[in-house]
Amino acid sequence: MVIIWTSPAVNDLRNFFEFSKKSHPEKYLNNLTRYVEDLKLNPRLGKIYTYVQETIVRQLIYKEHKIYYYVKNESIYILAVIHSREDTKQRIKIIKDKLNK
Repeated sequence: MVIIWTSPAVNDLRNFFEFSKKSHPEKYLNNLTRYVEDLKLNPRLGKIYTYVQETIVRQLIYKEHKIYYYVKNESIYILAVIHSREDTKQRIKIIKDKLNK
C-alpha cells in the first residue's frame, strides 16, 4: 500500500504548521504523519464516515485532528486533515463535491 496526500490535505498540514499555537508544531505533525503511515498495515483502521457514489470515505482521529481518506486498489488517498475546531460539515461537503466529479 502507498499513501497519497492530496493537495487539500497537504494544505491542511501547512496551515496547521503556520497558525498553530503549539510550542512544537513540527513534532505534532511528524507524529500525525507517522500515525497515518499505520494505514499501510491496516487501511480499514478508520471508521466508515460516509459513502460518495461507490467510494467509502473513512475517518481516522489523531488527537485534535480528523483525517479523512479512502482506499482504492493499493493506494490510500488522504483527502483532508481537519482540526476539531474547524467546520467539518462544510469541509466534507467540499470533499464530496470533488469525489462526485
